[in-house]
Amino acid sequence: MPTNWVPLPDGLTTPARELAQELRSLKDARGWTLADLGSRTHYARSSWERWLNGKRLVTRSALANLARAAEVDEAPLLGLWERAAGGAGPAEPAVPVPAEPPAAAATPPVPSQLPPDAPDFTGRTAEVERLAGALTATAGGPGSPAVATVTGGGGLGKTTLAVHAAHLVAHRFPDGRLYVDLRGADANPRHPADVLAAFLRDLGVPPREVPDDLEGRTARFRSEVSGRRLLILLDNARDTAQIRPLLPAAAGCAVLSTSRGRLSGLPGAHRLDLDLLPVQDARRLLASILGAERAAAEPAAVSAVTAGCAGLPLALRIAGARLAERPTWSIAGFAARLADRRRTLDELSVSDLAIRASFDLSYRYLLQAAASTGRVRRVDAAQVFRTAALVPASSFGTQEVAALSGAPAADVEAALDHLVDIHLLVGLEPGRYAFHDLIWSYAWERLEDAVPGAERDAAVRRLLYWYTRAADAAMVVIDPTPSSLPEPAPEPGVGEPPRFSAPEEAVAWFDQHAEALSAAVDAATGCGRADLAALIAIRMMAYAMTDLTFDWRGCLERALVVARQSGDISAEAWTVHRLGVCHGVWERSESCLARLQEALALHRRAGDGVGEAVALGNLASLYSQIRQGDRAIECGERALALWAGFPPEMGIKKSTPHVAIADVHLDGGRFEQAVVHYRRALDSLGTTRSSYTRAVALNNLGDAYRGLDRFEEAVASIEESLEVSTGAGIQYLQGDSLHTLGRTFHHFGRADSARDCFRQAMEIFEELGFQPGLARVRDNLARLDPAPPDAAAPNLPEPA
Repeated sequence: MPTNWVPLPDGLTTPARELAQELRSLKDARGWTLADLGSRTHYARSSWERWLNGKRLVTRSALANLARAAEVDEAPLLGLWERAAGGAGPAEPAVPVPAEPPAAAATPPVPSQLPPDAPDFTGRTAEVERLAGALTATAGGPGSPAVATVTGGGGLGKTTLAVHAAHLVAHRFPDGRLYVDLRGADANPRHPADVLAAFLRDLGVPPREVPDDLEGRTARFRSEVSGRRLLILLDNARDTAQIRPLLPAAAGCAVLSTSRGRLSGLPGAHRLDLDLLPVQDARRLLASILGAERAAAEPAAVSAVTAGCAGLPLALRIAGARLAERPTWSIAGFAARLADRRRTLDELSVSDLAIRASFDLSYRYLLQAAASTGRVRRVDAAQVFRTAALVPASSFGTQEVAALSGAPAADVEAALDHLVDIHLLVGLEPGRYAFHDLIWSYAWERLEDAVPGAERDAAVRRLLYWYTRAADAAMVVIDPTPSSLPEPAPEPGVGEPPRFSAPEEAVAWFDQHAEALSAAVDAATGCGRADLAALIAIRMMAYAMTDLTFDWRGCLERALVVARQSGDISAEAWTVHRLGVCHGVWERSESCLARLQEALALHRRAGDGVGEAVALGNLASLYSQIRQGDRAIECGERALALWAGFPPEMGIKKSTPHVAIADVHLDGGRFEQAVVHYRRALDSLGTTRSSYTRAVALNNLGDAYRGLDRFEEAVASIEESLEVSTGAGIQYLQGDSLHTLGRTFHHFGRADSARDCFRQAMEIFEELGFQPGLARVRDNLARLDPAPPDAAAPNLPEPA
């Protein structure tokens, strides 16, 4: 609809009148309002009002912008402008515009809205440098502002860091610094349209000229900031959808945003995912609040409080503030209060600051995000967050939480990944997660509030049953020792255990879950599944053979207490049996003998022929180790006789008595007989995975070949043993094989090669703290003469 124009002033020149009429026609043809003209040309609507009504001559640049916005040829318009300005056309006197005397151009306001910088800002040097560099970097194009994001969980100091970095570069943005708290974690986050209305007013746009809709406000905002150098800090954003309308389209501007979410989908943004404050920086921050003198008086307590705050700057500030306002408190006393995980969050509260309140925002965001998006998750992420606190370890996997939840692993993993996205969990690797220490305390509180004790116990029972089955699957791959223990009663809703194709995979699984499995032994009685304590502990002993630093004694003895309390003779027998085996590995002969004899009696009392046969085989091994050959052979032959009465598939355990009998012959110098029994041991193993017994048999077979002066066969057998033990991760057997290989090289006059093997073995035994092995290696190193180089040794073929 054409505009009802006022008449143009009488004194206009002909070119000026023609130009004004062309501008009016172009505006009407496009159906634009004065506000539209302003947003499309980046000139104020008040200026267009004067130009269209002939009060002033439009500027050349405004006219060019109009032509581009209207998509018309600018040449005729600029020709008119040249004539109207006096640069061309017929000579006629210029008539001044009689409207009003020239007014000085209004100076646009320069907002300076950044919050105050923290005077005690500590650490984060690399992060500050990254942000400062990102905000002042040359943009990728004329319409590309610099954009940086800082993301992380509650209490990490995102806002403090962003404000600090913004103040450092503020001088690079002389046209203003805008700030807004978007309240992304609140129930009612700020709407971008409301934020833009405030920004426009702050930039000098009269309220009546602020467009009514989001699209119009975004366009006007981008017009207003065009050609300016502005820094915009968008704090506590909910997601990228909230941020996008607030981004300028000008290379001279920079945007810095913080959020608890990932803020994916911002092209070209420099992303900084904030981590915990390093220990040294955390100590410095706490000391700066306490005062150097007070902190120096209790350095150990300062370290303890720092550890209790677990690297969260907000927690450190709260702890420091509480101590600062209580100068008579000892730092050590406060550290002791923090150490109680069930009251830590209560201690970390002062004035209007509370670490629990910070976590509340993230938790509410979790609940609200699901409701607001309308997405239907098969597993409630809030429930997964609470339930995961039941895992008795510092890290956990998808399948553990799936067992706790009684839900499909794929659905649980989607919920866990969502928790990582909003920084309520830490993603360690695909399918593996961890709580921050203080967030675990918060998750436990939410669990106790929302889930009755009976439901928590049911969840733990499912988890322990899954641990039992998974440990069994891993044990069978490492050392498939037959067991007469009954299969545990199943728990409903528990998925399949993992499958392992090689010993190293099983050992890696035990490495990841050792902490949880050990704690599960203690948890079994409390949740009503005492029978699982012994099963888990016994299965873990396959892992104890691979990692001598594991607390096998504590784990088994705790399980033994449970077995005796429950009156389970079979579980008691196998637990005592495993204690004896572990004492044997450490060559504690008296303890080993006492436990194995006790286990043998218990197996017989329980009528357990399998347990009796295994115990006799292990006793044979012990007797051969302490050089009681007659007893070793007696026990070994009794074990073999018992195994003859069992199904063929259980014959793999014939390998243990065969190795014990062979060891007796080896110790007595009867090398040919030793070879026969080692071969029988290996034959009984067949193709089964029994890494431990296979590695021992191959190692000792090589030693027998050494005694027979069969160099190639000796080295080949020992090296095969080393390969088996290395593949299974059984470190102390690796050391034994290297030691035997060194003895073999020494026997054949290859001192340098022997010395290399002994030194490698010593490194392994030192790492494990395995004193018996260290003593043997040192003894053999001492026997090495400063022999001539290997080149002077007898001319023997090298092993293949």
